[in-house]
Amino acid sequence: SDDGLGDVVRILIAVVLAAGWTLSLFLPAVAIAGINDPHQIVSGTEILMIGSFGFLIGQFGWLANLTFLATVLVLATGARFKALGIALLAMHLPLLIGAMMWSDFPTNEGIPEKGNILEHLSGYYLWMAVMIGAVFAQLYIAARSGVTTDG
Repeated sequence: SDDGLGDVVRILIAVVLAAGWTLSLFLPAVAIAGINDPHQIVSGTEILMIGSFGFLIGQFGWLANLTFLATVLVLATGARFKALGIALLAMHLPLLIGAMMWSDFPTNEGIPEKGNILEHLSGYYLWMAVMIGAVFAQLYIAARSGVTTDG
């Protein structure tokens, strides 16, 4: 059973992860070869807004946002479901690996070299850090024992 300090630390970790994720939305995430700008900057918010369409081009990394948010919620509430931690990890890790291999940004120009990611920027690296933090949180959730009785 967690003591008061354990609860505070667990909630603090959830808050730090959520704050990092939120901040990553407002930072520049990638620079792409744009149609009118050879070094177009794309923010985390723009990626979040159009990322749900990534499955149309075989990119599923955006879905890591959903498993991340579920992880933060479970961590913040203190739920003790070993299977849930394992399930979140099993869904999150492949999505995170896919996001690490992300190399092009969908554009509607129809020109193959347009949309190539030229560089990853601070928002991407912060997003990646909180996603990796979520992996450790998922391992923590999975490692917590189920609800026990002391009777």
